[in-house]
Amino acid sequence: MFRKAIPRIINGFMYGTALTAAITAVIMAFVTKTHPDAVPVVPEFAAHFTSPYTAVLVQCIMSGLISSAFSGGSVVFESAHMGRLWQWVTYFAITSAVYIPVGLYCWGAVIYPQTRISMLISFSLTYFIMWIVEYLICKKNISEINAELQKLHSMKGQ
Repeated sequence: MFRKAIPRIINGFMYGTALTAAITAVIMAFVTKTHPDAVPVVPEFAAHFTSPYTAVLVQCIMSGLISSAFSGGSVVFESAHMGRLWQWVTYFAITSAVYIPVGLYCWGAVIYPQTRISMLISFSLTYFIMWIVEYLICKKNISEINAELQKLHSMKGQ
């Protein structure tokens, strides 16, 4: 299982970091027109660094770590010996172990109530989307199995 996780972790990190960098670049392109010194990071987070651009870079990397956890953790759903509930609990633990500390550090979740609300909505929305995808995949698999059973049943009747 770990062997399958490694490429997902690497890809998740690359996609997460690149997407965050792209979004940050777009935000900075619009914001710096009116506020030339502004960077899209929480001031308390930026205070940890000598340059605000270093803070932006570290935030992109931290977002890549979150993406890695979501991507790499998904291998638990391919484990045949784990029940669905245990898979979801394990996945939740893996992703929470990365998402929550990054949120506390990068986005000031301790300081800003709106950040806690945003994190809760983002995290919940992610899990809701994943549950819908999982449900649709299961529904498709069941339909395929039923079609095969129907085909076998019709062959027996001949």
